[in-house]
Amino acid sequence: MIKSRTVCFILLVLFITSCANNQRGRFKAKDIKNNKCIVIQEDEDIAPYAGKLIELEGYISYRFEEGAIYGSLRDLKKINYKNALWLCPIVPEKDTIGGYGENNRYIDDITGKRNKKQVVLSGYIDTSVHGHNGYYKGCFSYFNIRDGKIKDCP
Repeated sequence: MIKSRTVCFILLVLFITSCANNQRGRFKAKDIKNNKCIVIQEDEDIAPYAGKLIELEGYISYRFEEGAIYGSLRDLKKINYKNALWLCPIVPEKDTIGGYGENNRYIDDITGKRNKKQVVLSGYIDTSVHGHNGYYKGCFSYFNIRDGKIKDCP
C-alpha cells in the first residue's frame, strides 16, 4: 500500500514538472494608446505590435554582447531567444554628444543595475533588427524603464 502511494506521488510530481517545463514562454504587455493588456506568446509573430507604443514586462539580461529582455526568469536562465527581444535604448539627445562611449555609459547606468530583475519598459517593437547574430525575435526600442510589473494587467 505504501509503495503504491509513493509511486503515485512520484508519477504526479513528474507529471507536474513535465507540464511546467512544457509551458510556452510569453511576454505580458500593454498597448498604451488603447489601454489594452496583451499577451505575446513565444511562437507568435510580433509584427502586429511593431511600431505601437507599449509597455513590456520582463527580465533584463545584460552581459557581454547581450542586452535583452526575456518574458520570464526561466527563459532568461535558459537563454531562450524565442522569448526574448534585443534591447535598443532610445538615448536622450544630450547623451549622444560623446558618441558611442557616452551611449554605452547611458545603457550601463539604466539597464546594468537591473540585470536579472523584473522591469517594465515603455517603447516600440522593431521587427527589422534581430540583435547579436540575429538570434532575437526583434528589438525593443525603449525610452523608459522602471522596476516591477505592469499595473492593471493580471
